[in-house]
Amino acid sequence: MPHMWSCHVEEVKTHSHYIPACYSFSYYLLLVFLSQLCTAANQATTEMKDKSKILHNEQDILHNEVNVKDRLLNQSRNQHGIAVTERDALRIELGKYGATFRDKQDRVDEQIADVDKLNAIINLTEKDMLKLRKQVGNHATACPPPRLISKRAKPKASFTHAIIHVFC
Repeated sequence: MPHMWSCHVEEVKTHSHYIPACYSFSYYLLLVFLSQLCTAANQATTEMKDKSKILHNEQDILHNEVNVKDRLLNQSRNQHGIAVTERDALRIELGKYGATFRDKQDRVDEQIADVDKLNAIINLTEKDMLKLRKQVGNHATACPPPRLISKRAKPKASFTHAIIHVFC
């Protein structure tokens, strides 16, 4: 075993001049890589900040649009509520006018019925009057014409004479 250790130590001694150079080159590469990584990270951070600002601005724009649409929606809701109230008031008024119209129409119908009844009565009366005229015309030819009664005539005769003329 000691031989193994000695071999390993010799190996390290022979490569000892190479290790510091290797570390310095690796260190340089690491620094370059880290600087590139930092610039990439800074650039990504800047891009993300820009994107964040853009998104924040878009969010503000959308928020403003939402507020405008909410105001418009509230206005339209108010207008709709007013329109519904007006419609209901007009329906109530229409119902009142409809009831008034029906009452007046009922009165007109009653008056029309009364006029029809009166017309029927007038027509019957006219028929009866025409019949009576015909009867009077027939009796007038049968009865003597009326004579004037003088003041000197006897009252008894004039009374009977008047009765005859009335009933003929």
